[in-house]
Amino acid sequence: MPLALLSPLAKYLVMGAAVVAILLSAFLYGRKTKQIEWDAAIAQQAVAAAASVIAQAESTAKVETQFLHEQARVKIVTQQVDREVIKYVSRPNSTCVLSPEFERAFNRVSELLDVPRADGLSASTGAADLTVEPSGPVPTTVALVRVHRDATVQLRELWTAYHALVEWVRTSYDLQRAGAGLPPLVTE
Repeated sequence: MPLALLSPLAKYLVMGAAVVAILLSAFLYGRKTKQIEWDAAIAQQAVAAAASVIAQAESTAKVETQFLHEQARVKIVTQQVDREVIKYVSRPNSTCVLSPEFERAFNRVSELLDVPRADGLSASTGAADLTVEPSGPVPTTVALVRVHRDATVQLRELWTAYHALVEWVRTSYDLQRAGAGLPPLVTE
């Protein structure tokens, strides 16, 4: 049926239906386009977050590897020191002799750490005025050197762990700044 034969009301209804169809299709197209943009933005954020997590994991692995290598190196050096101590200190005519003053001072320091105080204060607060005479056998030269070596090894392990933690925190902070679009922290 040609359009000219339709009544004026039918013509308006056909034009109204065409306008509604055009508006509906424009709405659906815009909605679809915005949904695609939204999904692309979410995917981009997910990729950036994944890259940040990967960078932090690589940084952590690098710091941990350096820490483990340093611990292995310290263990090797400690074993070498042990061999040398046994070789030179424990033989009968030892050339490594510690003075009696050093042994006495070492004994006093060791005993100060174990002495309970009557006033309830810790031993370190009143150590200067506390006089303690050594009791029991005097430690041998080998025992003193081994105690010193053990303390040195423990301090070295503590320093290595501290250094690894500082490095990890610093790199993590730089990665977070880079993720926020800021320049890395300048350290000297």
